[in-house]
Formats: sequence, structure tokens, C-alpha cells
Amino acid sequence: MKVPDELTSFKDSVGEYLGNINSTIKTLSEELIELKNYTTTAQNGFNENYKSKNKDTIISTFSSLITATDTVSNSITSDAQSIISGAENLVDKISTLEGYVSTYNTQQDIILSENRKEKPDNSVLYRASTKAREALNDYNDELPEAQKLLETLKGMDSNLISEDVTTTDPGTNFAGISLEDLKNLTPGSYTLHSYIGKNGKEVKYWLYVPENINKVDGLPVTAYMCGGCERGNNCNDNSLPLYIKEGRLKPDGIVITLVTDENYEYTDPNYLSTCKEIIDNTATTFNADTNRISISGHSNGGKGVLALAGRYPDYFSVCVPVCGFSNGIQTAVDSGNSKEILSNLERTHIVGVTGTGDERSRSSINNLFQLVKGNNNMSIEMISGYDHTTTFHKYYEPVTIEGKQYNNLLEFLFTSTKV
Repeated sequence: MKVPDELTSFKDSVGEYLGNINSTIKTLSEELIELKNYTTTAQNGFNENYKSKNKDTIISTFSSLITATDTVSNSITSDAQSIISGAENLVDKISTLEGYVSTYNTQQDIILSENRKEKPDNSVLYRASTKAREALNDYNDELPEAQKLLETLKGMDSNLISEDVTTTDPGTNFAGISLEDLKNLTPGSYTLHSYIGKNGKEVKYWLYVPENINKVDGLPVTAYMCGGCERGNNCNDNSLPLYIKEGRLKPDGIVITLVTDENYEYTDPNYLSTCKEIIDNTATTFNADTNRISISGHSNGGKGVLALAGRYPDYFSVCVPVCGFSNGIQTAVDSGNSKEILSNLERTHIVGVTGTGDERSRSSINNLFQLVKGNNNMSIEMISGYDHTTTFHKYYEPVTIEGKQYNNLLEFLFTSTKV
């Protein structure tokens, strides 16, 4: 997990100069007051001693200069100071977020290290999971406020904050790339694109194409739907997208990360149908194996997984909600005709993956079983010792699903085939 690039870029480019900017504003304000005083003195002098027929014009010019000086001075002392104050506040908030991220990542490393031991210490896992969860909750609580403040500052002064975030990560340019040009992508790349569906809905998505993309046909495709920490520009901050971005995973198939906005869009039929078009077009472009198109998502992303699978029941080889919230099935129902959605889910291969330490997710999967009783092709995999913030490690850790051992959850997704 990490703080969004746009926020860290702001802190790096603006934060260190705030002290100098404050000093400069103070100096300018003092000089403007001095200029106004000199101008007023000169105007009074001309008014008392100058007898030329151009006197009124000259006096009027002095008055205009005094008015202009007042306008600039008021702008600096009010607008500029408001911007600087907001910028200082935002820098502090970003530093706080970075602290939460540092704590979260440190605890995740502890959890990973402990789980690799032959006999993990449950007390160590519990303490680390608790600290990670607390840091994650604090991060999620404060991130929207920081992002809102950043947008407010942009509205106050567009010159203060650059709209373009420069980073070494691939694909940070949000300009749309046509699907016809996808074959020109660099093998092994993970890049951001934008697609407008037939219904006019725009959906951004990240696309990973493997090293052998230009050498073989019939590759599998898996789509990933984002959870609470991965909305909007943060979609690569956790779970499967983060592992691909950091190079921990180099999948041998195609991975599509479907981006959702800050409010989630999983009940929006236009969003869901556009997501389906993106998957369709990507599979067609690369001549992928249409019998091996799967979908998964962590946490709130489990809602989207059920909603999309509920609308297109015969499309996916397997649907895997990972730690889906307890109202995930309700989200699926809310996205369309409830009876039709539930009937469709009864025809879908569903594997619910959750940790024994995630009570919300366990109730979620149990609720799903109760609602979709007619599905004989549905199972639950309970990961011992894992909770809501750690179960997604199974995207790159060994996992047992339906009695079979896999190198990771991604391998299961890629090898699942429609019956």
C-alpha cells in the first residue's frame, strides 16, 4: 500500500518551498503598502502644487495605481494566504498518511515472514494484523479528506498544482488508447488505458500483457475488481495490482484491473456493461482463450465480482470474491432484476476465498450460500490464520482450492475452464 502519486508529488514539489513562499508573500505585502503610501504622497503633492491643464489626467492615473495596488495587496493577503494555509495543511495530512502506510506495510511484512515459518506464532500474527487493520482504517478515513483538499487547492489556483504527475511507473498517462493499438504494447508491461462503452460510460483500466503476448494465442484472461483501498487512482496500492506493479508477480496470462471511482459503481449497469466490453475487446484483440476468462476482487471488489457475474452468468470460467463484504450479494441484486441475478448466480462457478480471522467475510460467503442454494458448483476456501488485510496475499502465495494445490490464486484463475 502507498499514498497516491498525486499527493506525494504535491508534497515533494511544493512542501519544501512553503516557508520561502510565506516569506515572499510577507515581503510583497510590505512593499505594496509602501508603494501605496508613496503613490498617495505623490498624488497629494501633484494635487496641491501642479497647475497644468493635464492635472486631472495625472491625478486620475495616480488613483488608478492606488486602486490596483489595493487589489493586488488584498489578493495576496487573502487568496494567496488561504492557498498557502491549505497547502501547509495538506502537506501535514500527506505526512500522516505516509505514517499509516509505513505502519501498515511493516506489519504486513511481519505477517508474511511469520506465515512462512513452519509453526507461525498466532500471537505475533494477531498483534501485527491488529496494527495493520488499525493503520488501514485510519488511512481510509483520512485519505478522502486529503484528496478533497487537493482538489480545492487546484480550484483556487490551477498554477499551484500541476495536473500531470511525473512518475517512473508505466501508464500514468490517462489519455485513452484505442483497442486497435493494444498490440503495440510492450510485452510484460502494465499500463493504464481509458475506454468509452457503447452506452457512453467511460471506464479506466490497467492492462498487463505477458512477455510472450506476441508469440502465442489462446492465453487466459482474468479481470480484477478493486476494493476499498484501491478506488480511483489508488487501484494499484494493494492486492493483485500491487504485486504486478512491483514485479512480485509476472503472470503468464492477461490481467485487467477495472478501475472504479471513489463512490464505487458496482450497482451501475452502464459501468458493468462497459467492463464486460473491455474484457471482450481485450480477449478478441489478443486472440485469448474465451473458455478461460475469470474474474476476482478483494473486499468491496467482491461486490463487483458478484454483480458482473450475476449479469453475465455463462461468461466467466470462475468467479472469486476474496473477502467480499456481507452485502456483496445485495450489490449484485441491486445492479439488476433480483430474481434474474440470483438465478444467474446459481449457474456460475463461484469460489469464495476468505480468512478465518475475517468475520465479515465469513458471514458474506455464508449468506451467499443461503441465497444461491441451487448452485452445486460453489465452494468456500477458509484460509487459516488470515484476516481481511492478509487473505489477498494468496494471489502470490500457495493456496489449496477445491482440494487441489496451486502456486497461487492467480494460477487457479488462469487454469479454470468453463464447463
